[in-house]
Amino acid sequence: MPYQQDYFSYSTNPRQFLQEAQEYNNHTETSGHRVPFSTYWYHEVSYRNLTPPQQKWYFYWRSQLRSGRFLPNDLSYIFLYTYEVLNLVGFEDAESAYQQLVRIWQHYRSISLPMDRYEWVVWNPRQYGNVRIHPIDRYLVDWIADFVRIHKLSTSAIDWYTSASSEGAVLTDLHLMVYSWLNSRKAITEMNNDVLFALASYDPTYNKFYQVFHQAFSLEDVYVRALSAIYSYLQSSGTDIATLFAYSQGTHVIKRTPFERALHTYSRKKIQILPIPLHVNHETLKVNLTGIIKYTDNLFRQRAGFSPKLRGFELPPEWATAIDRAFAIRPAPIEIDFSHASKISAESEAIRARLIDQTVEPSATNADEALGIEPPIDEKVSPQDHEQHQFRKLLHVFRQNKWQVTEDILQFAFEGVFVRVLIDQFNEWAYDLIGDTPIVEETDGQLTLLEDYREEISLLVDDTF
Repeated sequence: MPYQQDYFSYSTNPRQFLQEAQEYNNHTETSGHRVPFSTYWYHEVSYRNLTPPQQKWYFYWRSQLRSGRFLPNDLSYIFLYTYEVLNLVGFEDAESAYQQLVRIWQHYRSISLPMDRYEWVVWNPRQYGNVRIHPIDRYLVDWIADFVRIHKLSTSAIDWYTSASSEGAVLTDLHLMVYSWLNSRKAITEMNNDVLFALASYDPTYNKFYQVFHQAFSLEDVYVRALSAIYSYLQSSGTDIATLFAYSQGTHVIKRTPFERALHTYSRKKIQILPIPLHVNHETLKVNLTGIIKYTDNLFRQRAGFSPKLRGFELPPEWATAIDRAFAIRPAPIEIDFSHASKISAESEAIRARLIDQTVEPSATNADEALGIEPPIDEKVSPQDHEQHQFRKLLHVFRQNKWQVTEDILQFAFEGVFVRVLIDQFNEWAYDLIGDTPIVEETDGQLTLLEDYREEISLLVDDTF
């Protein structure tokens, strides 16, 4: 077919697309150079959107794909080929086309995309927020289910959804998402983070703490481990596991127009995909999972000395205890370096001998270093008094600067002191008394003593010290 020069001038009619696809079915290229191709809407892609170099690359890539080599490619090319498969172009039967659709989804669902190219779906307009989904999961998962239903394949729609969700796909329907996961009968520890964060309607990977400390604490693993700890607690305590997902009564029927936004020649009438039992109360599920994620986050924030803590969540005390136990730090076995211990012992004996003989003036600093003890802060001020003095001074600096200061200002006021350590010590002291950390770091880097606690903290400092 001759190349059309007006390739961006109009969208392709589905029947026209099918005719062109059948004419191009046997067209191949023996070589090709990848040429970028991206349209704003994936459903607008067609052969007429391709320039000659793009067409050459597409048909080379397609020939490789048909022989089992899944070369890297742009999403727009992938969607164009998917339309061919949906329309059975190049396939003798629906079963082989189905297998190819699954392979496309498995090989290309992890393709890297900027976040603004992800798609949004609404799980429940009244009770639940939007969920962000990778475009391949957003469309191909449902298209494959539609394909299974229309062609009445041996694989059922729920079998396909169960397989997809167990591999980490976020589905476009919340009830189906929960039911498919439970139907997979996989252990909670195998749940994908994308699935967990979508169900919770909260993603901790965007906050500053995660971005700074995720490698140091292997944070990509901790949230599912916390969920597993709650699940184990519920099982051991004889509590109904349904508490976690808040089971509901009734049946949820999924009906839709097949192959949303795809170029196809199937009927546009709605079809029933499958009925599923209602398993979830949206708001309860969100509260439960968000509480688990945020509590776990705060646990590691405290461990990292990261002052700002997450708020606005609820968690039963028994659940918090289960998470604490799951991440309890077990003391490492003590290993004594006897050669080093002998050296310290010899140095200590030498110092002791010199002091007894009074042959030299004792050097407290040298003795402390030899024994591994920090030198005293001040001979006239005890460590406890020194801490009290520092806390009073810290509060005074915040008052003088209208309760918000930069780290440089604090460092100037506390010369020779690690102010971050001082702030953590102050927050730990305050937490024992008021149950929260009053000093937080704002997004611009400034440190703020929260207004809710200023009066109470001032009274506590004055009364305690």
